[in-house]
Amino acid sequence: MPSEVVVLVGRATVDLEDPVHDAAREVLQMPLNHLGLRLVRHGLDGDRPADVDSSRVCAVGTWFDSGERLPGWVWPWLERQQRKVRVLHFGSLQPLAAGDGGERLRLYLERLGLGYDTVTIGDPLRIDVEYRRADVVPFESKPVYERLHHGPWSRGAQNDVWLATRDRTRPRRSRAPVVVGPWGGIALQPWFVRVGGNSGDRRFYVDPFEFLLEALDRRDVPVPDPNVRFGRRTFVFHVDGDGFESVSTVGAARAVEPVAGLAAGNDRNTKLCAEVFRDRIIDRFRVPMTVSVIVASLTDRFEPEVPTERMALARDILSRPWVEAASHSVLHPLDWRRELHPRSVPRSVVWFPELAGYRHDMVAEVRQSIAFVDRWLLPPGKRCRVMLWSGAANPSAAALRAAREAGCENLNGDLFRWDELFDSVGYVSPWGHAIGDEFQVFAGGPNENIFDGFYSTMPGAFAHADRSLTNTGRDRILKPANVYAHFYSAEHPARLAALIRLLERWIEREPTFPVRASTYAAAVTDCERRVAIDRVGDGFRCRGFLSCRTVRFECEMPPVDWRRSRGIAGVRHWRGRTFVHLASSVAELYFVAGEPAEASGVASGSPRIEQSSCELTNVSVRSASVAFDAHEGIRRQVVLAGFPAAGVVSVKRDGQLAERITADAEGRVRLDVGSGGAVRLLCEVGSP
Repeated sequence: MPSEVVVLVGRATVDLEDPVHDAAREVLQMPLNHLGLRLVRHGLDGDRPADVDSSRVCAVGTWFDSGERLPGWVWPWLERQQRKVRVLHFGSLQPLAAGDGGERLRLYLERLGLGYDTVTIGDPLRIDVEYRRADVVPFESKPVYERLHHGPWSRGAQNDVWLATRDRTRPRRSRAPVVVGPWGGIALQPWFVRVGGNSGDRRFYVDPFEFLLEALDRRDVPVPDPNVRFGRRTFVFHVDGDGFESVSTVGAARAVEPVAGLAAGNDRNTKLCAEVFRDRIIDRFRVPMTVSVIVASLTDRFEPEVPTERMALARDILSRPWVEAASHSVLHPLDWRRELHPRSVPRSVVWFPELAGYRHDMVAEVRQSIAFVDRWLLPPGKRCRVMLWSGAANPSAAALRAAREAGCENLNGDLFRWDELFDSVGYVSPWGHAIGDEFQVFAGGPNENIFDGFYSTMPGAFAHADRSLTNTGRDRILKPANVYAHFYSAEHPARLAALIRLLERWIEREPTFPVRASTYAAAVTDCERRVAIDRVGDGFRCRGFLSCRTVRFECEMPPVDWRRSRGIAGVRHWRGRTFVHLASSVAELYFVAGEPAEASGVASGSPRIEQSSCELTNVSVRSASVAFDAHEGIRRQVVLAGFPAAGVVSVKRDGQLAERITADAEGRVRLDVGSGGAVRLLCEVGSP
């Protein structure tokens, strides 16, 4: 099924550090990603794009400022594509009306059941606004400061006008600056979004998710979802290496076994942040987590004769089975797009000035740091899995390629907040950013250093990240619950307390699914680069789901037809949506025609997995039983559904009967697998 949306913009922003981003990338890419779609932008300053392939592209559109001047190729290109795919128009239509009094635009819109003239009225005293779809407009706020009477009017019953304006002097002809139809949708400025740039400046007047769902007719189309696994929101805890070697003012957590090679006798005032972080965080919250190091913070020589004390401490931390090893570079680049010269201003390019035996360049920062972690800091059988970008987190395509060729996923960049200060979903970043042929995966939440006062008067400010984590999983799960920290959070008691508070909630109290950063990053890369969904008769075939194992429908789907479906582990109906868990990278999904949706999770069909807090593999779903391997972990919980209401279910662990559980009134069985190693579970309908 086609999954790309091609949008013409005045200028397509490529560099994340560019102070001016095009509006399409700024506010469209995230909601498109959430709906399983990829945004492809073409700037008017570039060459004419090739005609779209309708097997890959589901819509084409524009986002122009009102004063944009169009090159000659734009109109012929748009008219050719309109006959193949749906169309989306944002920003202003005025550039498309320039030159011929709007005649070409009028004929173009006529085929969509829309009328048009070039009259624009900006006098707020003459304009009335009508919210015809009050469920989706206004969304985050009313456009009380916006008044512009322009755009098309609807001439066809097939169109659904969401917002209309009227000129009080000519009230019989309303304009439709926000309208959808079987051809696509139009959402013109200033009625769609206030883009802004500073805190409080951004607001969606129109629900962008609902607008795109209806304009592109995607409600009953499966969407790859990297943020959900086995029916639960994923939790990611990843740690940048900054502050590893700093001295902490936090008292010793408890007596610990000395680390081989690390000098004993440190008192509470001379403990390194890494020691406190290990004792208070890593060894307490024993869920899958990703921890990185900066090579120059561990040693003064790239090829030490013997491991340093800090290297021994890093090896001790990274040897924990639940800790995934990651690199945070050699010298900690602050700007990955600049070169380091002898006359470079100190700490303008890299944080650490040099490292004996190491020759710096930005590709070496990736290759050499990963090689150092693998050689010096990891036990046999373990290797570095992730490259966590440092500083501005703006790697080049060459740096991204180096990480991929080293067998590592990549993460970090485009930090955001969605809280009382930055109060709009429009600030949430998309999946990531394509740079050349490579793809950078963005972090899923804010880290400590974007909160004012963290380094000075408000060391506990990181606690406010909780609001962003809540908001990004409140109505729609837009991101994982990503606690993103640094070792320097262990430098001050208030900093440490704030981090512990976040982890206690999202690990111990919220029903999340902890994953390593590499798992999340690989799932995002699946969604961006690998997955494909085909229509197969009245069902769907899902391919390329190597790490991402969830597809989502933005509606309540009928019950799964378990006889015909293949590679499906379970399903969860949640918040008006349907989440389907895939048991393999290739799966086929069919639904029972004519059956009511499982809006409340009422049992039907075969037993299946509804939720899990741990990884499940080798899933087998049969007419009266479900079997699976639960991977090692702590506080493992699995919720099964589809059993007879109040029926007795026999539970076998590794072939031995462990217990009998009575299903609830909705056919659910809740298993407390507990902590420990991997176990094979078989749950089947049994007798009392």
